[in-house]
Amino acid sequence: MADYLCVSRTSYFRVKDEEEFRKVVGCILGDVDVWEQTGDDGVKRLAIGGYDIMTAFECGEDEDPEFYEKFGGITETAKAIQLCLTDDEVAFIFEAGHEKLRYVCGWACMITPKDIQYMDLHQWAIEKCEQLGLPVPQMDY
Repeated sequence: MADYLCVSRTSYFRVKDEEEFRKVVGCILGDVDVWEQTGDDGVKRLAIGGYDIMTAFECGEDEDPEFYEKFGGITETAKAIQLCLTDDEVAFIFEAGHEKLRYVCGWACMITPKDIQYMDLHQWAIEKCEQLGLPVPQMDY
């Protein structure tokens, strides 16, 4: 069995509390970094990225009680990011990966304060073939 290798990153987005957000990033089960960017509007935005998956999230009970109460039961990074976003913000997570080219996959996730939606690249390709009345080709081996 080969290893799954991927890269993942988010868009830049505003958060309510930067210190809390950095603690959230520390709970992501993947080797990721935080990037900062100040836009032309003078507002700081943050992003996460790395050569690893960033979907799994785990907050240990050793965190401060208030932080654990808010994030303790969460297992998906998207949900944790959602709780950090400002009220009028949107964030995206993008991931592309492969396993010895047996398959190449990718997905995107849109996160707003009220909704989380995923889009899988293979599923999108299948839906487009069906819409156009074309046969769905084999996408792995």
